[in-house]
Amino acid sequence: MRIAFGAFSWTAEKTLPIQDLSCQELLRSAPITGIVKSRLTQEVGIRNLRFNTREGAYTMRLYLIQHGEAKPETEDPERSLTARGEKEVLAVSKTAGGLRVRPSKIYYSGKLRAKQTTEIFARALSISDSLVQPAQGLNPNEDIHPWAERISKEKEDLMLVGHLPFLEKLASFLLCGDERARLVLFRYGAIVCLDRKEDKGWAVRWILTPEMANLMS
Repeated sequence: MRIAFGAFSWTAEKTLPIQDLSCQELLRSAPITGIVKSRLTQEVGIRNLRFNTREGAYTMRLYLIQHGEAKPETEDPERSLTARGEKEVLAVSKTAGGLRVRPSKIYYSGKLRAKQTTEIFARALSISDSLVQPAQGLNPNEDIHPWAERISKEKEDLMLVGHLPFLEKLASFLLCGDERARLVLFRYGAIVCLDRKEDKGWAVRWILTPEMANLMS
């Protein structure tokens, strides 16, 4: 089973973090992928995720989430989440809660599938309604630069729930200044966690997919 993880290369025995690399090193390794063997244990998964989230100093944490799997427009013009999409987002959100993910605010695009994904995460993470807001500029083909500028001025952890290619471009731009680099492969319902380091640069801290969440449940 081959799954894109970004920050980790998984085996049944250990986790190898890929972080704090130079832009050139990131580009050579992009798109970063990982392999999860079916017998990866709950203990190994949880231990490594928690250990890696404590490594190194950082000034801000940014959680990027692609909405859960949505129905095709021919079935539902508003493209609400499928049953599978809801289940996967719920699994990831519950695991994230166990890892003490606590953004100061959650912003999401105005599309229904992003709103539903956000509602599931907000409940699981115990984020109050006043800290969950729809925001402009998070739609699939929006310019990423206004949000990159906004994020650069933030001091507290944020969570953005949106779409591709926007999130993919934003992550690449923050990591190495090239929105076309495709440094991280996103997946429906997964969390990509980025850290802003003391030197103002960014690094991939970890990625949590539905597959990983199910292995850890």
